[in-house]
Amino acid sequence: MTDRTAIDTIKGYFYQFDYAISKLLELDLDTDTIIVEGIEDVDVSTATDELAIQCVYFNESDPSVSGQTGHQFDYRMMRI
Repeated sequence: MTDRTAIDTIKGYFYQFDYAISKLLELDLDTDTIIVEGIEDVDVSTATDELAIQCVYFNESDPSVSGQTGHQFDYRMMRI
């Protein structure tokens, strides 16, 4: 029977929101913004930059995805 628990999905969302909060605390100006689930998982907009950030959580049960074993948290950033 297939395991249909959402534990790993929930951990991914926790990481995504923790990452968004950390980026929010790093903002310099009141006009800088953070959008969760915009273009990517976390979008950061400042007067000089636009970033689209994808947060990734890998479970140890599927090391073929990340090429590593163990729980992995990562992010990928793209300037737009």
